[in-house]
Amino acid sequence: MLSIRLRWLVTFSVLLAGCASAQTPSPRQMPHAAQPAAASQAPLPPGIVWTVGVASEPYETLVARAKARDALLEFRAVRAAYAELPLEQRQGRLRAGKLQSEMLEALQRRDLDRALERAQTLLALCYVDIDAHVVASIVYRQHGDLDRANDHQWIANGLARSILDSGDGKSPETAFEVISVDEEYALFRVLGLRPTGQALMSQAGHSYDVMRMLNPRTQEAFTWHFNVDASLREIGEALRPGAK
Repeated sequence: MLSIRLRWLVTFSVLLAGCASAQTPSPRQMPHAAQPAAASQAPLPPGIVWTVGVASEPYETLVARAKARDALLEFRAVRAAYAELPLEQRQGRLRAGKLQSEMLEALQRRDLDRALERAQTLLALCYVDIDAHVVASIVYRQHGDLDRANDHQWIANGLARSILDSGDGKSPETAFEVISVDEEYALFRVLGLRPTGQALMSQAGHSYDVMRMLNPRTQEAFTWHFNVDASLREIGEALRPGAK
């Protein structure tokens, strides 16, 4: 993983103003995306695998609604719809680690055109990629295209918010729900947090990443739990004989 101490870490915090407070970030402290309260994502009961049956519309329809900045859009549903796509439609993102590295490295050295091109390629593969939306927002803002910058900022905000709304991370029962390990690290970058250790645990038929975290601003250490059922299911599908 690239170091999260990149020069644009502050910009992540600006894009999601209020996400990183002086104390350990609380899911309830991060502002909702610009949408009415009725569209917010309430936590599901413990033990529910939220990625099954949450997406009430096809992925392509939900992506179109995101691009149109539909104020009633539930970003959890967009992420769930992506997770429910057939494996062959998710394979590109599974193999896109080099693209993401190139995107972040290009932004770090201020090669904005290359960073944007890589971000756009990633979003074509996976429109729920938080890092790619953040990078696109940063580049468009640098180019003075505030409309496009704000569009990607709004989507990044909504995606991150939907993870934080899924629990509080303090225990397996209230773990944050993610569709990929990439989402965990994108969230850390957004919040300006540093992972210091990781363990995988199983409980009651579910799997969890137990992440030891550090808030560099306060030096406070704490632990967050992430339900990684969807991630492990995807890995299992990719390793299945006959998978392309």
